[in-house]
Amino acid sequence: MKDIVFITFDIPRSDYPAMTYSIASIIASMKASGYKCGHFPIDIKQSIQDGVTGEKLTSIVKTKLLGSLEYFKGFRYIAISVTRWSVEHCNSLIDLLTDYNGKIILGGYEITATANSVLETEYPKADYFVKGYAERALVNLMKGEYSDSQRILQESLAEIDLASPYLTGVLNLFTRKIYWETKRGCRFSCGFCEWGNAEKILIEFDKNRLFREIDLIRDSSVEEINILDATFNFGRNYLEILKYLLFNTELKITFQARFETLLGSVAEEFLALATEYKNRIHMEFGLQTIHVNEMNVIGRVNNMDKIEQGLLKLNKSGISYEVSIIYAIPGQTVESLIDTIEFLVVNGCKKIRAYPLQIPRNSELERKRLEYEITEVTDNLNVRSVLSSKSFSKENRYDMDNIAERVNRDEIKGVRVLPIQCSLLPTTKYQYELKSIDCLPNKKYLYNLVDSAYIKTTLIDINSEDFFDYIRTIGGMYDDNISTEDTIHFLNKVHKKEYYLKVDKKDSDYLQIPVRNNNIKIRQSKNSIRYFCNIRLGVSGNLYVYRDIVRE
Repeated sequence: MKDIVFITFDIPRSDYPAMTYSIASIIASMKASGYKCGHFPIDIKQSIQDGVTGEKLTSIVKTKLLGSLEYFKGFRYIAISVTRWSVEHCNSLIDLLTDYNGKIILGGYEITATANSVLETEYPKADYFVKGYAERALVNLMKGEYSDSQRILQESLAEIDLASPYLTGVLNLFTRKIYWETKRGCRFSCGFCEWGNAEKILIEFDKNRLFREIDLIRDSSVEEINILDATFNFGRNYLEILKYLLFNTELKITFQARFETLLGSVAEEFLALATEYKNRIHMEFGLQTIHVNEMNVIGRVNNMDKIEQGLLKLNKSGISYEVSIIYAIPGQTVESLIDTIEFLVVNGCKKIRAYPLQIPRNSELERKRLEYEITEVTDNLNVRSVLSSKSFSKENRYDMDNIAERVNRDEIKGVRVLPIQCSLLPTTKYQYELKSIDCLPNKKYLYNLVDSAYIKTTLIDINSEDFFDYIRTIGGMYDDNISTEDTIHFLNKVHKKEYYLKVDKKDSDYLQIPVRNNNIKIRQSKNSIRYFCNIRLGVSGNLYVYRDIVRE
């Protein structure tokens, strides 16, 4: 009887190996210890791309599992990878294994982040739960070092536990791109990190192993290498490893870095090397937010002075890089999200990536769910993210989505010259409220934004509401198929000269794209909702449109 089969529900990336690096590392360690392993991957991404979600996706996955049950039962152990998008599929598989005589093991992000007592309640038919990194725990299990009553397995790692997926032949080198790691673990404790509850270790791999891997990769057809280290430019040997990669291969290299480690004598040598080989290097940084209150919520404190210095060095060198930010953070507003984006743009960042906040299980964020008044939404992969909180409504989350989509399309970049003749009202350090749009050089661009980010988005919100009366606009109804030309005609018809109305709302004025009574109003059986259109001009010259929502 074979030893263990790993069943994974994957979201693979094109050009990379089908087997994830994490599973490959575990199998490599098992193989190095003499155990026979199998791997059964299910491509979830392909089904999603084909438009399959929900119950239909569950049914398709279940059918694939049914067809391979006899294969699974040929192993002494079945290990299932549990991620946010695979919980339901994991439970389906366990239900199908009622007559299985071996042991079922669960591991992965969701298992690591779930309290021990909760695990045994949620997965009563599982025999073992592996928390944190699995290599040593699974080898020990194979050796019979745990009793049947010891269901929670969690072991500290040492370098000896981590065999190379490439040197053991578990991962092939037939793809254009590959993943690789030079160290395992992270010393930081960001509150939004999936591994926030894992042991805080940092294992730097032996240079000789890494050099042997590089030589093997060099002699293959691989073109690009993506280093998985939580922070590559950290530790004792990263500079020497980078030199060996650059001097002995023609590979393009991507890795994650921290702004704070771009300063100092070693960092200067690192940046000089990266500048010399900038045609082959791409760096990924995480900023998340520039606002202290939001940093505190997600457990990631940034040194903004060091970040500005780092951005200056990167821009001066011409190194390719991108910066990720998080939105839908409790305490955040659409306005403060715009500030974070504008900070990056005016400091020369040309590629920004924005992601909604996901709350790890059993985290400080989750424990403060009620305090922050958090609600969540689930996407088509069954991954949850924050929908609303005390500081923003679900409608404003949709506004953030619209802005994030523009950011991720690289639409918001570069530094433009502000139209100095515009009537501007400063609202924050990084943005202005427009008092007139006559001075804008490209009004059609603004009309497109208003059309997509205000009118169409609001109509989608309206259609999702359960209301019993009607929607009023000038001239009657608008439908979902409103065009940009219709929007321009509508705006010009209402205001030929100025495209704003002052609205008496305490201390501030709002630039209105006028819909009946200066806003869109839904009269419902219990209350009414008014949607006001805000148009902001960033200090970079980028325009942003979002809504104020007033419930009456």
